[in-house]
Amino acid sequence: MNIQNKIRASFAAVMAFFLLSSGVSFWALNNQHKASEESKRIEAVLAGVNDLQLMTTKLALNLNDILIDQTVTQIAPNRLAFLSDFSAELAQDKENHMRHIQGEERRKWMIQAFDGIDRMLALGVKDLIPTVQRGSGNPAFFDRMDDQIDQEATKVEQALVKVTQSMQAEVEAAEAADDAAVQFDKILLSLFLVLGVLMALVAQILLGKEILGPISQVSGMLKEIASGDADLGKRLKTNAKDELAELAGWFNKFVERLQKAINEVIGTTETSVSLVSALERNSTTIKESTGEMTAMSGTISSATEEISANMATMASSSEEASANVNSITAVVEELSANMSTIAAAAEEASVNISGVSDNVNLIAREIDATINKNASELSVSLQEINERTSRAGQISLEANRGAEANLKAMSELSAVTQQIGQILQLVNNIASQTNMLALNATIEAASAGQAGKGFAVVAGEVKELAKQTTEANNEIATQIDQIQELVQKTLSRTQGVSKVILQVSEINQGISSLIQEQSKNAKSLQTAVQGVSKAIKDSAINLEEATTGIREITRSTAEAGSAAKSAAKNVAEAATGVREIARTSTEISMGLKEITNNIQRMDRVIADNVSRNDRNIDNISRFASLTKGQKEAISVFTKTSDIFFYWTDQLLLNNETIDSQHKAIVDGINRLYIAKKSEIAKEAQLQILKDLAQVAIDHFADEQGIFMPTEYPFKTDHLARHEKIIGQLKDSIGRIQSGEAEVDGALLAFLKDWLQSHIMIVDKGYHKFIHH
Repeated sequence: MNIQNKIRASFAAVMAFFLLSSGVSFWALNNQHKASEESKRIEAVLAGVNDLQLMTTKLALNLNDILIDQTVTQIAPNRLAFLSDFSAELAQDKENHMRHIQGEERRKWMIQAFDGIDRMLALGVKDLIPTVQRGSGNPAFFDRMDDQIDQEATKVEQALVKVTQSMQAEVEAAEAADDAAVQFDKILLSLFLVLGVLMALVAQILLGKEILGPISQVSGMLKEIASGDADLGKRLKTNAKDELAELAGWFNKFVERLQKAINEVIGTTETSVSLVSALERNSTTIKESTGEMTAMSGTISSATEEISANMATMASSSEEASANVNSITAVVEELSANMSTIAAAAEEASVNISGVSDNVNLIAREIDATINKNASELSVSLQEINERTSRAGQISLEANRGAEANLKAMSELSAVTQQIGQILQLVNNIASQTNMLALNATIEAASAGQAGKGFAVVAGEVKELAKQTTEANNEIATQIDQIQELVQKTLSRTQGVSKVILQVSEINQGISSLIQEQSKNAKSLQTAVQGVSKAIKDSAINLEEATTGIREITRSTAEAGSAAKSAAKNVAEAATGVREIARTSTEISMGLKEITNNIQRMDRVIADNVSRNDRNIDNISRFASLTKGQKEAISVFTKTSDIFFYWTDQLLLNNETIDSQHKAIVDGINRLYIAKKSEIAKEAQLQILKDLAQVAIDHFADEQGIFMPTEYPFKTDHLARHEKIIGQLKDSIGRIQSGEAEVDGALLAFLKDWLQSHIMIVDKGYHKFIHH
């Protein structure tokens, strides 16, 4: 028999007992009512008799007053009115009294009393009043009337006394019957009350074991859940086949779904915290890289200004050298034209050529000292700028990779928060179903009456739990909305930072190209300067030879002419070289202006990047506070849990091999946590850690076999991460074996953070390549 049938049977028994007791009580109350009504009737008759006695006395007194009025032969109007009213009232009382009086003898006495009163009225109305009003009576008449009135009054009094005496015993009997009926009612009600209590005790004993016991279990578990100290792994017993067992079954399903949803929320929240930590680290790296780029930009700007100053000096020297070379050319040409007159002016030519030779040597020294030196310094400065620009490009690439990692982490974080929203919707649905279950239970409890009160208590607690769950979900949903808003803002700003970094990278590449081009120009300039210097030195040698020839003009005039022509040719070449130097210097100056403009543009972009990154860091900090607050809000459900690392579907890569290995690593971390919590032997804890390390090593090998054949661009970094983790695991195992360390919270936190960050940030990086 199920609980419902048992309750119905108990209810039927209670109702039968209630109907029986009600019927008997109604019968007893009816008897008591009859006795009470009879007593009231007798009392009413006695009251009427007493009233009749009083009326008789008043009538006698009124007639006596009329006898007194005979001395003045005038009757007071109020006495006549009294007699009129008395007659009317007597007619009504007579009918009423005769209807309620019982017993022939008492009726005869009542008739005698009313007859006596009628005779008294007749004496007064027919005899006494007319005689008094006429004034014709004598004393004997009035004495006789007085005697007759007294006699009739006495007879009436005697008849009424007989009625009263005859009813006194009946009054006592009625009162005794009424008291007996009341006493019987009390005894009967007490008896039924005792029987009702006994039946309630029997029902409680019979149903308590099957109803109150399971209800107490449900109530206790609900209190644990409401207080936050519940072990959601517990389940209620469902051995029986009644409604409470069905309720326990549904409650177990509710707790199971609630536990699954809470585990998913906890896992997703912890993953969010891990992602936020990675975002903070990446943002800090971007900030540091931006600072380094700003410093390099300043260095490049200083070097550019120094090169510009050198170019100004070089241009000035080139102009002066060009003027000197032009002078030399004119002199040499004039010298060549006048060779026919050399003999006549040999001494003068010798002096002029010596001056020219001195000027040429001076130009050569200036070129060596200034232009060649400046060209060398320009080449070195451009080489330094090229190296720094290359370094800035590398930093930009690293910052871009960090920004891409941030974008990827933010995208994953957005998906995580959306998943949390879906989980909260699921929990709300569960709460609604629980609320409906509580409502049905309340209805069933109401139909069960007193026996269902415990059931109603449980239903109320279930309903309160559903309400608390809904309120908690609403609070978490509000936090999730704030988190999603911050995620969208951070995602937008991170995309802006990524674009800025790409622009900086493009600017660095443009600067690098310009620097390489200017380096080539500088090398060409240095080569041209060396050629000019060589030509000038050759001119100086030729001029010296010309001087010697002039001095020996008488011996070799033709040789002097040839030397002069050669000198003119060399001077012309020097002029061409100087012009080339001026042209190259102009090109370098223009290139330096473009470099300066690009550097200024890069500074503006870097400043914008710094501002955006600072706002991004602020949003990430707020987001971190929200996620930590959310984690604390739901930590109430994990106080007694044996789960340290909650798996969530957000950790799936949709690769069966990799996902199964990730789950195995999570299970290993949880087993290590349980071993530490249970304080089992350190050797057993160490063996679990070794098994975990071997699973990780096998996983890394399989993972590398999956992404190495793909176009995944960060293979080298990924392999380095694997090697680093393996090294850390082996180091921990070695330190535990040597007794230097033990399995503690720091090691477990490291394993958990490593796996969350590795899956959500690093492994998600090759996810699209293996599926593509």
